[in-house]
Amino acid sequence: HTPTGWYLEEFRVVLRMDTAVPESHEQRRIVATRAGLDEVMAWLDVPGVPGASAPDVEGEVTYGGRLLRRELQPGGGFQFIVKLPAPLQPGDKHEYGLVVRLSGHERMTPHCIFTPECRCDLYDLRVRFGPDQLPRWIRRVTAETVRRFQAGEPGEDLLTPDAAGEVHAAFRHPAMYLGYGIQWQP
Repeated sequence: HTPTGWYLEEFRVVLRMDTAVPESHEQRRIVATRAGLDEVMAWLDVPGVPGASAPDVEGEVTYGGRLLRRELQPGGGFQFIVKLPAPLQPGDKHEYGLVVRLSGHERMTPHCIFTPECRCDLYDLRVRFGPDQLPRWIRRVTAETVRRFQAGEPGEDLLTPDAAGEVHAAFRHPAMYLGYGIQWQP
């Protein structure tokens, strides 16, 4: 379901892999493109690891709105419908925060990939690994098809975690329906 009535000016994510369960701290700045915009959708696909039960996902709006509902989509995706504090008019900007928690590391595919389904001007991703849980390799995924990043090969664009166990990648104007983000081998 392609979002209508708004686009993402900025989508910033900090994925915490150093916590008891993976946590995604997300900050979205949207721009309204239609009058009276009063709710938006945040979507998340959570592909499971073969042989494991599908991960469950909990979401919480931390500021800038209220979570109306969480909807499970066919194929394992989730949509979070967020009620805005006041209706927006075309050109109005609004920011909200969302924390998403997965049910466990062992059930999560080892990547954080954003596949835009609407215009996005900036996608900024930071992944933080525990110091005793650094992956064998980490790579940047830029404008790849699902088939390519699901192959799970290290490729050429390798990233090295800093002293805090973090890697960072930013993508300006990612193309719709292609994958952008970070992939790793545990």
